[in-house]
Amino acid sequence: MSRVSRDVVVALVLIGLTLAFFWTTFDVRRAPFAAIGAEVWPRVILVPMFLLSVALLIKALREGDPPEKPDFDSFRDWLAYYRNPIVCFSLFFVFLLGLRSLGILVAGMLFTFAMQAVLGHRSPGHFIMYAAVAVATVGGMWAVFTYGLGVQLPRGRMTGI
Repeated sequence: MSRVSRDVVVALVLIGLTLAFFWTTFDVRRAPFAAIGAEVWPRVILVPMFLLSVALLIKALREGDPPEKPDFDSFRDWLAYYRNPIVCFSLFFVFLLGLRSLGILVAGMLFTFAMQAVLGHRSPGHFIMYAAVAVATVGGMWAVFTYGLGVQLPRGRMTGI
Protein backbone atom coordinates (compact mmCIF):
# COMPACT_ATOMS: atom_id res chain seq x y z
CA MET A 1 0.00 0.00 0.00
CA SER A 2 1.47 3.32 -1.02
CA ARG A 3 1.30 6.25 1.31
CA VAL A 4 0.25 9.75 0.40
CA SER A 5 3.21 12.02 -0.20
CA ARG A 6 3.68 15.45 1.36
CA ASP A 7 3.25 17.13 -2.00
CA VAL A 8 -0.17 15.51 -2.47
CA VAL A 9 -1.29 16.87 0.89
CA VAL A 10 0.09 20.33 0.10
CA ALA A 11 -1.58 20.31 -3.33
CA LEU A 12 -4.95 19.28 -1.87
CA VAL A 13 -4.72 21.97 0.81
CA LEU A 14 -3.85 24.60 -1.81
CA ILE A 15 -6.71 23.49 -4.06
CA GLY A 16 -9.12 23.70 -1.12
CA LEU A 17 -7.87 27.14 -0.08
CA THR A 18 -8.01 28.42 -3.63
CA LEU A 19 -11.57 27.27 -4.09
CA ALA A 20 -12.59 28.75 -0.73
CA PHE A 21 -10.96 32.09 -1.56
CA PHE A 22 -12.55 32.09 -5.01
CA TRP A 23 -15.94 31.44 -3.42
CA THR A 24 -15.50 34.46 -1.13
CA THR A 25 -14.90 36.75 -4.12
CA PHE A 26 -18.60 36.50 -4.90
CA ASP A 27 -19.29 38.42 -1.68
CA VAL A 28 -17.07 41.38 -2.60
CA ARG A 29 -19.11 44.54 -2.99
CA ARG A 30 -18.79 46.46 -6.20
CA ALA A 31 -17.98 50.13 -5.78
CA PRO A 32 -20.28 52.34 -7.85
CA PHE A 33 -17.41 54.42 -9.24
CA ALA A 34 -15.11 51.51 -10.16
CA ALA A 35 -14.55 50.63 -13.79
CA ILE A 36 -13.85 47.02 -12.89
CA GLY A 37 -15.02 45.19 -9.82
CA ALA A 38 -12.85 44.61 -6.80
CA GLU A 39 -13.33 40.86 -7.25
CA VAL A 40 -11.46 40.78 -10.58
CA TRP A 41 -7.90 41.04 -9.26
CA PRO A 42 -8.23 38.23 -6.67
CA ARG A 43 -9.75 36.01 -9.33
CA VAL A 44 -6.89 36.79 -11.73
CA ILE A 45 -4.50 35.55 -9.04
CA LEU A 46 -6.59 32.60 -7.87
CA VAL A 47 -7.17 30.97 -11.26
CA PRO A 48 -3.43 30.44 -12.01
CA MET A 49 -2.91 29.40 -8.38
CA PHE A 50 -5.61 26.75 -8.79
CA LEU A 51 -4.11 25.51 -12.06
CA LEU A 52 -0.62 25.32 -10.54
CA SER A 53 -2.01 23.45 -7.53
CA VAL A 54 -3.65 20.92 -9.83
CA ALA A 55 -0.35 20.58 -11.71
CA LEU A 56 1.45 19.97 -8.41
CA LEU A 57 -1.12 17.32 -7.50
CA ILE A 58 -0.69 15.55 -10.83
CA LYS A 59 3.11 15.68 -10.54
CA ALA A 60 3.03 14.43 -6.96
CA LEU A 61 0.72 11.54 -7.84
CA ARG A 62 3.00 10.51 -10.72
CA GLU A 63 6.36 10.84 -8.97
CA GLY A 64 5.65 10.13 -5.31
CA ASP A 65 7.74 11.54 -2.49
CA PRO A 66 10.61 13.88 -3.33
CA PRO A 67 14.05 12.70 -2.25
CA GLU A 68 14.81 13.16 1.40
CA LYS A 69 16.80 16.16 2.53
CA PRO A 70 20.42 15.47 3.33
CA ASP A 71 21.66 15.37 6.89
CA PHE A 72 23.86 18.30 7.74
CA ASP A 73 27.08 17.89 9.66
CA SER A 74 27.52 21.58 10.36
CA PHE A 75 25.77 24.89 10.24
CA ARG A 76 27.94 25.78 7.26
CA ASP A 77 26.55 22.82 5.29
CA TRP A 78 23.01 23.79 6.25
CA LEU A 79 23.67 27.39 5.21
CA ALA A 80 25.12 26.27 1.87
CA TYR A 81 22.10 24.04 1.20
CA TYR A 82 19.57 26.80 1.97
CA ARG A 83 21.61 29.69 0.52
CA ASN A 84 19.24 30.61 -2.30
CA PRO A 85 16.01 30.77 -0.26
CA ILE A 86 17.78 32.77 2.45
CA VAL A 87 19.14 35.22 -0.12
CA CYS A 88 15.72 35.54 -1.79
CA PHE A 89 13.94 36.29 1.47
CA SER A 90 16.70 38.71 2.49
CA LEU A 91 16.44 40.60 -0.79
CA PHE A 92 12.66 40.74 -0.46
CA PHE A 93 13.05 42.14 3.06
CA VAL A 94 15.42 44.82 1.75
CA PHE A 95 12.92 45.56 -1.03
CA LEU A 96 10.19 46.10 1.56
CA LEU A 97 12.46 48.38 3.59
CA GLY A 98 13.32 50.44 0.52
CA LEU A 99 9.76 50.67 -0.77
CA ARG A 100 8.85 53.74 1.26
CA SER A 101 11.89 55.78 0.29
CA LEU A 102 12.37 54.59 -3.31
CA GLY A 103 8.82 53.79 -4.40
CA ILE A 104 7.55 50.66 -6.09
CA LEU A 105 9.06 51.48 -9.49
CA VAL A 106 12.68 51.99 -8.43
CA ALA A 107 12.64 49.48 -5.55
CA GLY A 108 10.98 46.88 -7.78
CA MET A 109 13.56 47.35 -10.53
CA LEU A 110 16.43 47.08 -8.04
CA PHE A 111 14.87 44.01 -6.43
CA THR A 112 14.31 42.29 -9.77
CA PHE A 113 17.84 43.08 -10.93
CA ALA A 114 19.41 41.95 -7.65
CA MET A 115 17.44 38.71 -7.58
CA GLN A 116 18.56 37.80 -11.10
CA ALA A 117 22.16 38.83 -10.42
CA VAL A 118 22.36 36.72 -7.27
CA LEU A 119 20.66 33.63 -8.67
CA GLY A 120 21.82 33.79 -12.28
CA HIS A 121 25.04 34.03 -14.20
CA ARG A 122 27.49 36.72 -13.22
CA SER A 123 28.96 38.34 -16.29
CA PRO A 124 28.68 41.86 -17.75
CA GLY A 125 26.53 40.59 -20.62
CA HIS A 126 24.11 38.95 -18.24
CA PHE A 127 23.98 42.03 -16.03
CA ILE A 128 22.90 44.14 -19.02
CA MET A 129 20.18 41.60 -19.80
CA TYR A 130 19.08 41.55 -16.14
CA ALA A 131 18.81 45.35 -16.14
CA ALA A 132 16.75 45.27 -19.33
CA VAL A 133 14.45 42.61 -17.90
CA ALA A 134 14.04 44.57 -14.66
CA VAL A 135 13.23 47.82 -16.45
CA ALA A 136 10.85 46.16 -18.94
CA THR A 137 8.95 43.96 -16.50
CA VAL A 138 8.65 46.29 -13.52
CA GLY A 139 8.27 49.37 -15.73
CA GLY A 140 5.61 47.60 -17.78
CA MET A 141 3.74 46.48 -14.68
CA TRP A 142 3.98 49.97 -13.23
CA ALA A 143 2.66 51.52 -16.46
CA VAL A 144 -0.25 49.09 -16.68
CA PHE A 145 -1.31 49.75 -13.10
CA THR A 146 -0.69 53.50 -13.19
CA TYR A 147 -2.04 54.42 -16.61
CA GLY A 148 -4.17 51.45 -17.63
CA LEU A 149 -5.94 50.66 -14.38
CA GLY A 150 -5.61 54.02 -12.64
CA VAL A 151 -4.14 52.45 -9.50
CA GLN A 152 -1.89 54.64 -7.38
CA LEU A 153 1.17 52.63 -6.49
CA PRO A 154 3.46 53.59 -3.60
CA ARG A 155 5.61 56.59 -4.47
CA GLY A 156 9.06 56.99 -3.04
CA ARG A 157 9.83 59.85 -0.72
CA MET A 158 13.26 60.27 -2.28
CA THR A 159 12.34 59.58 -5.90
CA GLY A 160 8.81 60.98 -6.14
CA ILE A 161 7.78 58.21 -8.54
